[in-house]
Amino acid sequence: MHSSRSSASAVSPAVLLFPGQGAQFKGMGQDLAQTYAVARDVFEEVDEAVKLNLSTLMFEGDAATLKLTEITQPALLAHSIAALRALQASATHPGTGLGL
Repeated sequence: MHSSRSSASAVSPAVLLFPGQGAQFKGMGQDLAQTYAVARDVFEEVDEAVKLNLSTLMFEGDAATLKLTEITQPALLAHSIAALRALQASATHPGTGLGL
């Protein structure tokens, strides 16, 4: 039987699944910001773009505020981009991305 893979040890590309509304939580992205400079850069860029200290709301805000769509949507996008940039900085390059 012939396989399309060149060897049994071939590595499959990573697949990223980005979260949707309802996946937000207090502290989301804080570990990324503390660990990766590229993630910190994303959060700073987003804070400037939305003219709101969104990262502080994400890291320290209350659950009720994080549930507001006008907060949740940019927060999830910022978190997803920060995670992607952190993966890219660590030499992991996803082959596919999906969103909910």
